[in-house]
Amino acid sequence: MVTEWSKGSDPASVEEMAFDPRRAAITAACLMAYIDAKVDWTFYYHAWDQVCYLKEFQPFFQNPDIMYHHWNEVPHRFGLFGVSQEVRPQYFVYQMLGRLGERRVAAQSTDKALRVLAARDGDCAAVMIVNGGAQPSQDRIAAVRFSGIAAGRRHLAVYRIDRAMAWSPSQLKLLPQERREVDVTEQFACQVFCPGDSVCLLALDKAR
Repeated sequence: MVTEWSKGSDPASVEEMAFDPRRAAITAACLMAYIDAKVDWTFYYHAWDQVCYLKEFQPFFQNPDIMYHHWNEVPHRFGLFGVSQEVRPQYFVYQMLGRLGERRVAAQSTDKALRVLAARDGDCAAVMIVNGGAQPSQDRIAAVRFSGIAAGRRHLAVYRIDRAMAWSPSQLKLLPQERREVDVTEQFACQVFCPGDSVCLLALDKAR
């Protein structure tokens, strides 16, 4: 069990920093490590940014000025959502994990800078690619190869968390960077652009 994990605190805090895609890349890299370590339960700190109401803290908090400073003056914006309901990039990391599939399958990367996690659900297969972590990363093009999939028509879709912020804040969903129909054999390969400090999801679903 891991409690209250997130990114580190920054010496400066402005709203624009909350949308840095590196936060999502770090989150995804940590989650992959937790999955590999077979951690049973983790709590991302935190789900929603809050406000410190000083008068409410004063009766029970020894030094409420600390909370006043860290929640009002220089908020760290750790939340998956901001105080005014702004969705943060990290939220979509969890959404990607939910779309991977029910059964994890073997996956490996020949590039140490790229972390991968793959799963399938029936004839559908997907892979999550993280380009980033503790250190800033460089743009890469990943050559993705699937094997052991059922031959036939498929719908290929690529979603990405990066500086472009390609998502719908109102519908809380990622917008596809690429969508196309493909005809696959048991072996299928394609290329995916993975910008520095980004998280990508490539999904092969049933043809629409």
